[in-house]
Amino acid sequence: PRLVAADWFWEHGQPERGELISLQCQLARCEPGSPEREPLDQRVRALLQAHEEGWKPRFPNLRLVMERGFPSAVAGEAGDIARAAVDLSRLSPPLQGMTLLRVANTGSVEALLGTPLWAQVRGLRLERLSEPAALACARPWVTCAAGRVVSICPRYWPFFTSLPIPTCR
Repeated sequence: PRLVAADWFWEHGQPERGELISLQCQLARCEPGSPEREPLDQRVRALLQAHEEGWKPRFPNLRLVMERGFPSAVAGEAGDIARAAVDLSRLSPPLQGMTLLRVANTGSVEALLGTPLWAQVRGLRLERLSEPAALACARPWVTCAAGRVVSICPRYWPFFTSLPIPTCR
């Protein structure tokens, strides 16, 4: 499907976007450390630097990650993601990943839980939990012991296939 989309972009006056999709698909098939990766990576970086802002939907205070030519994940504070969640959930293809930065309060996480975006995301990262205020807000749903996250309230994370979590202090 991605290469079909690449062809469509080529045929409809957006050859750079088509090229990006093709290159990112090639990169996904390359072995790590392969000598063919570097020129592909360089061209992808150049295309993204020149065109990424025009290709990505704009959401205040959020960062969208591009994968194979389309947004694949969102990063930001829970409250900002919750405010944009309905629009984010309408992106095609659906976002697969989310990174929560500086968990500000449990209310913002609670607001995010009831959104259509929460139901579609399959990977979650929690970052900056080592900040004392963020960790204090996260405590109702994250349990820490000996500097490591030891449990996460199950009702918050029923659908995830990946949940890399940093150490906490």
